Amino acid sequence: MDLSGKALADRINALFQLNWEGWLNQASVDNLIRVLDQQQKENIVGDILEIGVFRGKFAVLLAAALRPTEDLYLVDLFAPLPPGQDTGSINNERDLRHWAQHPAYSEDQLLSKFKTVLDSSTMEHIRLVKCDSIAMPLTGSFRVIHVDGNHAFKTVLHDLLFSFAHVVVGGTVIVDDWCHTGWPQVGLALEAAMQSRSDMVVTATDTAKCYLRRVE
Repeated sequence: MDLSGKALADRINALFQLNWEGWLNQASVDNLIRVLDQQQKENIVGDILEIGVFRGKFAVLLAAALRPTEDLYLVDLFAPLPPGQDTGSINNERDLRHWAQHPAYSEDQLLSKFKTVLDSSTMEHIRLVKCDSIAMPLTGSFRVIHVDGNHAFKTVLHDLLFSFAHVVVGGTVIVDDWCHTGWPQVGLALEAAMQSRSDMVVTATDTAKCYLRRVE
């Protein structure tokens, strides 16, 4: 489905209103719509990438933004977190217990959920990449990258440096939980990643996400 302008905004808002499990607010949805609208006006092209999918709440919005020649790459373990993993949380053990009770969808579960709201032509362009983000085998160029994987400093820094290297000029990297007090390593990693990249400029923030545009 190739939508733009008000039609795309309406479609994304309608998908958001389905209230799938996950954490997302209207301000983040509005900022995503503004990013996509600006890219449409400037004819920014490239695939779309999400690192950290959980149950697809944000991914389905990204899928709605796909053009006919673009793919959506979704990187996740698609499985419960391994015991003892550092999540970057100030309450790591508590959060590991939470994720054990509410794990990310498996690949089959995610695709089944998507099929309830996405047409077959869109589904053909969804690529699931089952791995830790540090081992991502991707080499493409992306116009939107959403970073929401493991929140430990080392992983976030890797994901951001990868994103900065693979986002096209005029593209946007969206960083989740950038100012969340429970996940302080995300903000620290963002600060470290930006020290060497003067071409990544913050264009918007909300209480959940930070939006960085790559400039010339």
